[in-house]
Amino acid sequence: MSSAGSQQRFVYSTVDQHGEIAASTAAVFLPTGPTPEGGWPVLAWAHGTVGLGNDCTPSALPRGDRDAAYLNHWLDQGYAIVASDYVGMGTPGLMSYLNGSVSAANVIDSVAAAGSLGSVGASLSSSWAVIGQSQGGGAALHVAHAATERSNELGLDYRGGVATGAPAYVEELVLAGSPSFPPVVLPTGLNVYTAYILAGFREAHPEIDLDSVLSDEGRRIADMAETACYSALADALDGVGMSRAFTAPINSVPGLEPALRAYMATPTDGYDKPVFVGHGLLDIDVPSPIGLILNSQMWINQFVGSNEQVDVHWYPEDHSGAMVASMADSTPFLRSLFT
Repeated sequence: MSSAGSQQRFVYSTVDQHGEIAASTAAVFLPTGPTPEGGWPVLAWAHGTVGLGNDCTPSALPRGDRDAAYLNHWLDQGYAIVASDYVGMGTPGLMSYLNGSVSAANVIDSVAAAGSLGSVGASLSSSWAVIGQSQGGGAALHVAHAATERSNELGLDYRGGVATGAPAYVEELVLAGSPSFPPVVLPTGLNVYTAYILAGFREAHPEIDLDSVLSDEGRRIADMAETACYSALADALDGVGMSRAFTAPINSVPGLEPALRAYMATPTDGYDKPVFVGHGLLDIDVPSPIGLILNSQMWINQFVGSNEQVDVHWYPEDHSGAMVASMADSTPFLRSLFT
């Protein structure tokens, strides 16, 4: 990061999708200049979809231009950044794609681990918030849903979260999968997400026989998704009709439907700290109707549910453009959490 005064990669302990203690890698970036009294406030960055395999690990690779500009912005604002790779990326096992509870644990534990590092821990405040885009936007919402209680256990002070382009209700699309659905070719991004979901869920739930409803092609797609990074998988699945992946309706597999919902459903209620949600009106990666339903339900649940504060923002942008455009609004939002 060009705006970082110091940066390092580290390994820490967290939990995986099988409930076992597991290793994850992460990076921590500090702003330039003298450390403020009490330490730099921390933003936990939950990254978007890059793949499941070790070759896709964000902390081991140069950040893409979009993410680098975004993270440099927050460093320039005076926040330290802790960026988990999630368990299974660069460490043993398979990254459990869109597994909400596991991603949340990985992110929260990365903040605690960074604070215990001899090299930078003393420079970090116990106050923190979460930011995330796309897959990471979903992870950020799961973090926000669990962070207060877990933070208190770890001696941290969780303040709130920012989620842009967050996926939700994607399990409904997957559960509809069959030899006749989807009836049309989906946008390439949705094909890629579906493949990663099939691979991640299959590994997380070996007791559920997902392979029994996958065609030979479907099993090859899921196998490929375990190692192929986003661009390679997008090239392979561009123009592919995902109905060809199934020999029978996926929801006919015993036990699959409740397990998939538990694995990836995004909560719309129960946020006890402020949450900022932003989505692009031109988004086809996480199509804008998904954002409309999710963000509206979260907003309504301020009044009929238990959500503390939900700020909803819409942008005339695509998936990536909305994240960039959101900074004009999320910057004062985050500033308000730490003052």
